[in-house]
Amino acid sequence: YVVSIFLGLGYGVIIDVMQPLIDSLPSGGIPLQAVYFAVSMFIISLGLAMFMRCGMPLLPFDTFMRDMILTYRIPYRNLKTLFDIICLLTSIVLSLLFLDGIVGIGVGTIVSALFTGICTSKMIGLLDRYFVFSPASKVVAHALENGYGAIPVGEQKKVDR
Repeated sequence: YVVSIFLGLGYGVIIDVMQPLIDSLPSGGIPLQAVYFAVSMFIISLGLAMFMRCGMPLLPFDTFMRDMILTYRIPYRNLKTLFDIICLLTSIVLSLLFLDGIVGIGVGTIVSALFTGICTSKMIGLLDRYFVFSPASKVVAHALENGYGAIPVGEQKKVDR
């Protein structure tokens, strides 16, 4: 969990550093924004799938979800979608309470909340079809063998070292 906190801080710094690059992209109206959204959903889903499958430490909320999945055997896409919807509803309520209206929540936010879990779950399945993930570290290998780390989505092939 401590590593997750530092990853979260690093993630925030990267967002701040990349913001000028994102701001420099041409707006191009709804069609170009839809392309940006589709590309970003693909990249986010691939990144989450790789983190989940590799058993790497994630951001604190993803670590919480990984633990819930491993403990209660809830399918990833269901828990991720539920978690994102709860966060979305919380944001709407807080926005209405403190900002006198819904601020910062658009169509992309709603679509993302509904489909990130599904897209990431599909991406995990796709990765499992073409790649075999095995840890290079004996410590990580031991943790994964004992049920800590990678999300169990589909069957993972065994690799002999």
